[in-house]
Amino acid sequence: MAQPEDPVREGYTFEGWFTEESCTNEFSFDQAKPEESLTLYAKWTKDEEPIDELNWTLLDRAIAKGRSINKKLASYQDKGKTEFSEAFERAEILRTAEDVSQSEIDGMARELASAELALRLTPSKDLLTEQKIIGSWSYRFTIEMT
Repeated sequence: MAQPEDPVREGYTFEGWFTEESCTNEFSFDQAKPEESLTLYAKWTKDEEPIDELNWTLLDRAIAKGRSINKKLASYQDKGKTEFSEAFERAEILRTAEDVSQSEIDGMARELASAELALRLTPSKDLLTEQKIIGSWSYRFTIEMT
């Protein structure tokens, strides 16, 4: 018996012809021609949807800025430190997660950027002293009268 051409169905892969609707026993076209009418069932497997490439740019930039801020976190006001630290930790965890959507990435980037903006720099005494020493100059002039 001649095997028909494989059918085509968009979004699916043809897996073969089977003798029952549950597609358990595959039909062999090499066997002798059946003596009576026979219904064959096509088995289809749904193709996987293509996975879009995730864009990590905004989150990566926010994490890089967060690392910089984290190094000098002591010089920031207490207000916002906890929120920043927690958002920074969640962002780093999300960055290493495997099953992530683009909306989760974008949302985390916004959350971390907002936490970074909420921090306010508080000058420390050491920082002010350092700036005063660096920023002060003294000039001495001598005027001779003749």
